[in-house]
Amino acid sequence: MNSIVVYFSYDESTKALAEAMASSIGADLLRLVPTGEFTRTYYHHVENPEQIETTPGYDPDKEHIWGSESVTMNNSPELEPYSFDPNMYDFIVLGSPVWALTYAPPINTFLQESKIQGKKIALFCTHEGMIGGALENLKKALKGNEVVQESDFESPSSRLEEYIETAKEWVREVKESL
Repeated sequence: MNSIVVYFSYDESTKALAEAMASSIGADLLRLVPTGEFTRTYYHHVENPEQIETTPGYDPDKEHIWGSESVTMNNSPELEPYSFDPNMYDFIVLGSPVWALTYAPPINTFLQESKIQGKKIALFCTHEGMIGGALENLKKALKGNEVVQESDFESPSSRLEEYIETAKEWVREVKESL
């Protein structure tokens, strides 16, 4: 069964979990990276999280407000070019941090561009205690697919090593059940 893990990550947490899941089941891995406004800051894929505060133009207050507004306005930021053919995969794992009680806007762009239909999909999200409607909203956005399982990881930065093992086991069990 051909599998892929697709994710957007603002910090190290969602990235680490996605990478662990992909390696655990031998899946391809696709990182969604926004371009354009706030590329270097708010949507910046932080390889070293401490770098964000020294990035030119960084303003945490402005970025928090902009991030919340981008969710509220249902924005779909432009993404760096990527290669994804949904016909190549039987099983897709889709992951996002929770922003303003839902999934992050780069996922909107991916779903609009990829037009995934008829796939078995597992969902995961990372959050700091308030998951809101993130997984439910993702399920609605994935109409025409079968969401086979979902998982959330609360406060992942403080429990990352534990969650990496949990994520590996979870995705293996999901794939084996298909």
